[in-house]
Amino acid sequence: MPKSTDKHVKCPEYEILNSKDHLRKMLKEVREKVFAAAHKQLKHIKHGAIVLQGGKEADFELYDTDVPHCNFRQEAFFRYVFGLNEPNALGILDLERKE
Repeated sequence: MPKSTDKHVKCPEYEILNSKDHLRKMLKEVREKVFAAAHKQLKHIKHGAIVLQGGKEADFELYDTDVPHCNFRQEAFFRYVFGLNEPNALGILDLERKE
């Protein structure tokens, strides 16, 4: 058991949260689920794409009521699918190539 005075404690269970490989694997699994759902819903479309718009920096301040400025946070669905927290972004999912 670590002591409260220990500055750095190893915790393998939480190290995965900082792993870029784990993030890439997780995002790949999420996109596979999106493509599977799109295939069920859009069977008649052979060559198409899904375009998703993330949050806009200017719109984000509309949610702000008690401080003059707050840091940008990406829309949850966009961050879930693309893993991106940058404002004013578009994401494209190619249904044919599954990318």
